[in-house]
Amino acid sequence: MEQKIKIHISERTYNLKATDPVHEEMIRKAADEINRMIDAYQSRMQKREMIDILSLVALNIGTEYMRLHRKCHDIESEVRQLKEDTEGYLENIGE
Repeated sequence: MEQKIKIHISERTYNLKATDPVHEEMIRKAADEINRMIDAYQSRMQKREMIDILSLVALNIGTEYMRLHRKCHDIESEVRQLKEDTEGYLENIGE
């Protein structure tokens, strides 16, 4: 069941819908992480405009997404290889 929620990012409030409690928790945690990153960049780069800070936050999150995507791909490849090795081993046992 969808639930309406409000989240705050930087100086703005957004009205969103969460599909379930787990989705709501993920949205809130993501907003908290984004705000934490904004605060960290603002403290280091006090004279930068918000668009620059938001761009760096987006780049940081995108880079982490790409790292995790690559790691998942590597794990999937390893699982396929282990499955092939296991199937080959089991075939040899039967002979």
